[in-house]
Order: sequence, then C-alpha cells, then structure tokens
Amino acid sequence: MKFKLSFYLVFIVLIAISFIVNSQSISQQENLNLDYLWLNQFDIKPQYSQNNNNSLLMNESEFQLKFNLSLNGNSDYSEEFDSNMNNYFGSGIEVWFMDNILQAMEVTSNSYIFEITNGNSISVGDNISILSTQFPNSWLNKNESGKIFVLLKNNNSDIDMNLTFHYNVNSNLITKISVQ
Repeated sequence: MKFKLSFYLVFIVLIAISFIVNSQSISQQENLNLDYLWLNQFDIKPQYSQNNNNSLLMNESEFQLKFNLSLNGNSDYSEEFDSNMNNYFGSGIEVWFMDNILQAMEVTSNSYIFEITNGNSISVGDNISILSTQFPNSWLNKNESGKIFVLLKNNNSDIDMNLTFHYNVNSNLITKISVQ
C-alpha cells in the first residue's frame, strides 16, 4: 500500500513538472509570433469517429465514451491544485482531467486525428512540413528540440492551454500531438 501511494505521488509530481516545463517553454516564446487556433476550429478524435462534439470541451464521461478509455488506477490528489486528477489511457492516447475538465492530452498514435474545420487533418507519423502552410508563424518559430507550438483561444480570449506538435528532428515525422 505504501509503495502504491508513493507511486501515485511520484506520478503526480512528474505531471506537475511536465506542466511547468511546458508552460515555461511557452512563456519563453511569448515574444515570438505564434499562430492562434480557436477551440471551435479543430478537434482531436479517434480516426473513424462520427462524434463531432469538440473533445477538448467534453466532460470526463463524454470524453471517456468517445475515446473508449479506461481510468488508470484511482483518482489521485494533486496538492499543487488542491484537487483530484483522473488519468485515462488507451492505445496511443493519455489524458488527465481535474474537476471534470480536460487538463492535458497526449496522442502518440495515428489511430487519432487532429482535424481542422477547413477539412485538413494531421496525424502522428505525418511529415511536420504539413504545418508550414496551416500554421506559418508557429512553423517559422519551431523549437530546435522538435516542437511547434500553437496557442489556443476560446470565447474571444487566450486560454492557458496550447497545442504542441512534437516531431523527430532527423526524420521530420510527427511523434506526438499534445494539448496542455
């Protein structure tokens, strides 16, 4: 029992560190001209899903049904946020919810697509150059370690989430699409 509790504590600390590192990366790039994307302009969903409700705006149970995900263990308490955080995972996807709101999502499989309302779609395994026309400012300011950031907006305001396309700098193939 003590080991299990320690494992969950380490897991939550790692998630918190990931959020902090990613937000620092974005704040370092605030002076750069990055592209913005409205939440209603895209969705991340299973490849053949007919559900067109925006995944990022879904509550936990709706999201779990759309993606057929299972809860990874029990709800874990986050001291940093003074709230419980639920972690769901499936083949090539992992998500975190806190207070029934999506906090982070990582997609590492081409079983899921990033679909834009203009008809374009992007998947893990695609060449990163596909972003050069879709997000030209973010493309020009791509991170040397293989990340392209797109800032997110909702209801006429910036939100504290961003979309990140991770790619292998040698092959130029997308390895992960994340929202946090």
